[in-house]
Amino acid sequence: MTITEPIPDVQYGKGDWQDYISNWREKDAEWMQERTILRYTSGTTRSTDWPSPRAGQVTYNEATKTLEMWSAVRATWVSLQMYQYLTSVDASTGVTISHTGATGKGLTLAPALTSIDTPVNLTNGVLTTTANNVAVQTPSQKKAILSTNATDLVSDTPVSVPGLKVTAGTVDMTGRTTTVGALTATSLALGSGTMSTTGAVSGGSFAATGALSGGTLTVTGTGTINGVTFPAANQVNASAGFVAQSGYHGGDANGAIFAYRNPAGGAVSAHQLQAHTDHLDLYGGQSIMWHNTAGSGVAWIAPTIISPSATATDWPDGTIWIQS
Repeated sequence: MTITEPIPDVQYGKGDWQDYISNWREKDAEWMQERTILRYTSGTTRSTDWPSPRAGQVTYNEATKTLEMWSAVRATWVSLQMYQYLTSVDASTGVTISHTGATGKGLTLAPALTSIDTPVNLTNGVLTTTANNVAVQTPSQKKAILSTNATDLVSDTPVSVPGLKVTAGTVDMTGRTTTVGALTATSLALGSGTMSTTGAVSGGSFAATGALSGGTLTVTGTGTINGVTFPAANQVNASAGFVAQSGYHGGDANGAIFAYRNPAGGAVSAHQLQAHTDHLDLYGGQSIMWHNTAGSGVAWIAPTIISPSATATDWPDGTIWIQS
């Protein structure tokens, strides 16, 4: 009679014992125990019984309160997670893992899409997505709602950034108040809103009907600011003249005008100096005062008044004309 070995392999396969033929041996009992979930008080006591575990062997560890399986790939016991309040649905359309509660939410893994049907708390911050928008919120702070339309990213909250750089297109801030540290833009359009910067503002084109303020404003092209135009490099035009503290610098059809301007009332003094192509005119005064180079001495010149009807041919060389 031939007796066949009932254990096909020390690790894999199914044993085949025969009544009255196969003898029950110690190796048979150990082979069965390897395939039975044995209970141990700790990993240490388990290691004593199984110094060389078999692949796929499963035991219960009382210290961790979990089932643990021996992983031949990782060469360690790994926990088989057991959750009381976690459930799953396994379908060809998607695998869903969710809470067992009546309104439990969770995660669905579909062939072409991963979706979460509940707000996600990210390190105490909040990120919420709906069919219409995305909400971002720092704990205890304002919630910002972001959405998109056919052409733009839309935010219901002002955006504060240390720097803004636009390499193409147009920055449109109509009706909005925008505060930035430094702004560099190819084109900037500011409508009825307000933009202020703590740093430099530079760009090729600025258009603003609202208020634009900053530490330094640099425009490389032509432009107009409150009636002051920049027609070309190193050139500034102002139809109403320039005011520097109490000084007024302007002009008319006859020449350049230099006068005192009252900073409180804004009125220009009647005493004016007008520069023509070949002479200087002093209006409203009867004398001229010069300080010497040290500023300590004063010299007065009170020339003879010539009638305004006199012509240039009536004036000898060196004549000073004071028109009162």
